[in-house]
Amino acid sequence: MSKDEKGSCITINCGCCGNSTGTTNDSTPVGTIISFMGTSAPEHYLMCDGTIYNTDDYKDLSQFIKDQFVLTLTATRRNSFAVN
Repeated sequence: MSKDEKGSCITINCGCCGNSTGTTNDSTPVGTIISFMGTSAPEHYLMCDGTIYNTDDYKDLSQFIKDQFVLTLTATRRNSFAVN
């Protein structure tokens, strides 16, 4: 779906406002995926649209992904991850 289309989107909690306990200030665990009716992600969520993000910008989410999926990042993807 393009950003100009109306509809729903799938989003993931990015942990950008976390409190070092693995949850955000609204008590939603980092990495929570929700279906959301709208054309953009709600606050503290990222669209699951294949965008590549820098690990330094979303440290809690990137660490969560590494821990959950035991990822070894390659040299070309060491500092980034995609949200699909």
